[in-house]
Amino acid sequence: MNFLLDLLDCLVRLICWLFGLSRVSHPENVPQPSSPLSASPPLLREKSSFTLTPDNDGRTALQNLQRGLKKYRLESFVDRRLEFVAGPIVQRLVEDNIEAILKEGSLGDVEHISSLSQLISKHATRLFAILVELRREEYIIPLLREGIQDDNLPFQRVQISTLHTMALVTRQGTNVHALRDWDIEAIKNWEKKQYRFLSPIFRRGEHYELDDLHILPFLDHQADHDGKASAAGGYGEVFRACIHPDNHELERSSVRPRRGLFVAVKLLFHNDDFQPERNVYRALGHLSHDHLIDLLFTYKMKNRYHLVFPWADGSLKDYWENYPKPAFTYQNILWSVEQMKGIASGLAYFHEFTNPEHGQTRFGRHGDIKAQNILWFRHANILKIADLGLASVHGRDSRSNVPPSTVVASPTYSPPELRRGHPVSRKWDIWSLGCLYLEFVTYMVLGNSDIVEFSSQRKGPTDIPEMTSDVFYSEDAQDVNPGVIVWVAHLRHSQLCSRAMHDILDLVMDEMLVVNPDARSDSRQIYKKMKNLTKRAEKEKKYLLKPEPLALGHSRRPRRIFESLLQPQPLSSTPRSHTWNL
Repeated sequence: MNFLLDLLDCLVRLICWLFGLSRVSHPENVPQPSSPLSASPPLLREKSSFTLTPDNDGRTALQNLQRGLKKYRLESFVDRRLEFVAGPIVQRLVEDNIEAILKEGSLGDVEHISSLSQLISKHATRLFAILVELRREEYIIPLLREGIQDDNLPFQRVQISTLHTMALVTRQGTNVHALRDWDIEAIKNWEKKQYRFLSPIFRRGEHYELDDLHILPFLDHQADHDGKASAAGGYGEVFRACIHPDNHELERSSVRPRRGLFVAVKLLFHNDDFQPERNVYRALGHLSHDHLIDLLFTYKMKNRYHLVFPWADGSLKDYWENYPKPAFTYQNILWSVEQMKGIASGLAYFHEFTNPEHGQTRFGRHGDIKAQNILWFRHANILKIADLGLASVHGRDSRSNVPPSTVVASPTYSPPELRRGHPVSRKWDIWSLGCLYLEFVTYMVLGNSDIVEFSSQRKGPTDIPEMTSDVFYSEDAQDVNPGVIVWVAHLRHSQLCSRAMHDILDLVMDEMLVVNPDARSDSRQIYKKMKNLTKRAEKEKKYLLKPEPLALGHSRRPRRIFESLLQPQPLSSTPRSHTWNL
């Protein structure tokens, strides 16, 4: 492979020698844009005279290229006044026509034209397309002689104060001498129209600092895709976009959809929020988990930061609302249980992982587990944990030393530590996951409308409804909310409550909704038990579906739990262990 690269480099050098070309050098002290261009040595520029020869259908090769560049323009979804041509399309159009165009211009013998066409095809297709767009294609030779190629784009317009005029400089800051005779209007025209052929190609894990004039290769296919077009939260606005299939290398599969890739673009309200959220995904590196959302790439444009994720078909909350009363069938209930296991697996993965770059063990905490932050992807029919904007990743020494006053999260699903002022750890997420599990069981057994009723049950009677709280712990933060205890009993008495549902409720009440965080199980333990429960459900349909409601007047919860509601007990350092009679 190195031999081939060396051979290619030698070929490029030979071509440059034949035409008197040289690559642009980028010394440490690049010329200042304010330097007068008249101080630059004059260039011997041979302007080519294009004698255009029509082909068999009456059009010249240059006209064919002009027609193709116009034909394949697409409107940008972000600004419909702007159009772009995808990079690979530009590449193909120039490659297909460049040799014939050079021959039409009588720029030398066939051997040299062939070599020059190869040079343009490999290193200057976008540069040549811009010149063709501006009807100034003859400048390709002096630009190449100056050593300017595609990787020097975009050109920037600068003011030459001493001459009261304008000039163009490369992306690296060097003067473009070949265009120094252009007037101001031509320079402005270049600066604007060049971006039509410079739409970025996005790659996984990269960050892009884009110029304000860059044209994003986002298409509008909203009529072909269900779901909300945009949504706003406390930290940013999310809108849907469809990236042109030729402008990304994001999918793990080698097969690209013909209509492009749908993504969710998160525009942050505050730039200070960007680095913390991106750092969480960078800590994960290239690690991937089926039930954790991926950050595809990020970009900054017009001084605003954007994070780009795969587009989901809604949150888990949306899913429940769209399918409010699922049939209690093997397929439906098994899918729900499998997704509950998957969420536990993803959380356990995030709670402790090894950074692939440094080999260090890192400890993550999500901080805001709730149905709104679990996303549903219709195509794969899978749920993924999302919204790591409030998440944090720490080393071993700092994994449990976060003061609760610094944590911003949804109060409803926050644990008693928020009220009691105890240090925040990963056990925070276990409480929140337990709350989510209770809502999930409610959905399976009773339906979505009862999730709303469950919230009311936790609030209790009051004369000021807007001052109520639907948290899952008691008012004094010493125990579980009495409304939760009553609701769990209600679920157990439901006619659809199977043995599997009872076991999930046992897991939640015994190991997750425990006031003392030290007494809660960790995420790996929760995942292991959900994994075993799911395996049994796959093998035993009766275990999953056969109703086993408790008779009225009977409860699987120990009496001491109810007694503790009457008289709060101090936190114990010894984990509670309940043995229930099954």
